[in-house]
Amino acid sequence: MGELNLEITKISADQQKEVGVFLSYARANEELVNEIIAYCGDEVNILSDKLLNAETQDFYNRINEMIAKSTCAVIVGDINTPWTMFEIGRLISMHKKLYVFKGTKKSFLPNATYIDDLALLKEELKKNTLFSDLFEAESNLLTKEEFNKEVLGKLGYVSLKIAIPGIEKIPRYSYQFQFIVPQMYRQYITETNRVCYKNGEELDDCFCKFYMAHQHCPFIDLPKKTSKEIVILNKVYDNYSIDNYTVTYLILVSNMYGVTFKCFVDIYDSMIKEQFIKLLQNAGLTDISISDSGTTNRVYFTLPKRQSKGLFKILEKEGFENNYICPGGLQ
Repeated sequence: MGELNLEITKISADQQKEVGVFLSYARANEELVNEIIAYCGDEVNILSDKLLNAETQDFYNRINEMIAKSTCAVIVGDINTPWTMFEIGRLISMHKKLYVFKGTKKSFLPNATYIDDLALLKEELKKNTLFSDLFEAESNLLTKEEFNKEVLGKLGYVSLKIAIPGIEKIPRYSYQFQFIVPQMYRQYITETNRVCYKNGEELDDCFCKFYMAHQHCPFIDLPKKTSKEIVILNKVYDNYSIDNYTVTYLILVSNMYGVTFKCFVDIYDSMIKEQFIKLLQNAGLTDISISDSGTTNRVYFTLPKRQSKGLFKILEKEGFENNYICPGGLQ
């Protein structure tokens, strides 16, 4: 097993504005594009060539950057040109989630979602940009309104670039990288103020066991009571792209609480599962295991810790390991 080539980058507030929904369209469908932009307003960050001007010198590279940074894309209308086919090809090669707005079903887009209603499109795009489906279960201690205020309004993004040499030789349609977010927010009311936001344990016996806990886990200042509420999310996201053999995850991170996550890959062709696992091992990924929940072609893995970058491996009480990004350790 080699050492993992891993690049961790905190995306700045300005860079976050560059993350959004890419629109691919022909000029003949420009009126539909204007309708989408006007209807979505500030609720969905739109990426398209409308952000560029006629004097843009590196038009090709800028479009490629937008596609790479997009969380999903909308193909507008039915008219395709050589340029839109190029954009669609890039989107497919990077395994982006695709929507087709007011277009007929296309054989080369079998996995796209086809939508004709503008309101429905907007709601779907919001799910891909705002992570508005994070929290669903309310309790007497934590309402959805409080969650949205405390967490969704304070989210940031981290880019994880993982080099996995060899996957460029495997057809893209035969696998899909994803990650699961077991938890994002836990509200604790305890006898002490010295509590780790990650797991609710007092810092002196925090089972995270990473050396930066005391430096980077914020302290909670809450009334001294003995009850606590744990919110378990278990949400799965597929915000990733692939360029050659580099997989780039876009991970959402609470600026206050960090995020716990576990990466995995679904391998649709069982004949290549062993080959794929070998590539993950050779790349330096750790704790590689096959799902025991019935999805036998799902392979979980963790990233080696990079403490100076705020990335840790934590041992959960159930005995397995997850990754955790601590917001205080991000650079």
